[in-house]
Amino acid sequence: MIVRASDLTGVPLRFGYEEAIGYCVDPGSVNDKDGITAALLVAELAATLKRDGSSLEQRLAEIYQEFGFHCTDQVSVRVQDLSIIAGTMTRLRAQPPITLAQWSVQTHDLLPATDGLILSGDGVRVIIRPSGTEPKLKAYLEVVDDDRAEADRLLAQLKKAVRTLIS
Repeated sequence: MIVRASDLTGVPLRFGYEEAIGYCVDPGSVNDKDGITAALLVAELAATLKRDGSSLEQRLAEIYQEFGFHCTDQVSVRVQDLSIIAGTMTRLRAQPPITLAQWSVQTHDLLPATDGLILSGDGVRVIIRPSGTEPKLKAYLEVVDDDRAEADRLLAQLKKAVRTLIS
């Protein structure tokens, strides 16, 4: 089943990031990635935790315990012929995978907002899109598990499966 981006209309932005740019932590004030606001919020959190006898490290451990370890990686496939990227995106839309490694996944199509797909299932998410600046097809991977070592192991399996899917 493919869910279109238009199905998400009206869902407010809560948090956003890009690996090379920064974080959008206050979209009500700055609706873009803003490292200054993110740094201020982290400093404020650190001061509050210190006042309360805690630390960023302790809070992070609590978050891991509550939500699990979110391990991420990416796969990039560089091409000489840009039609390969368009062909891969067309193929994935026409025949979306229902499994990826050991996970059952659903495909969410981000068209028309952007040329991207999200493959997601229980404890796994993959975002596939063409690079905006280079002749590459990129896939952003995320695995969530209660155990860090297991999350790392699963991420390695996912990376191998995604490389096969988009190559």
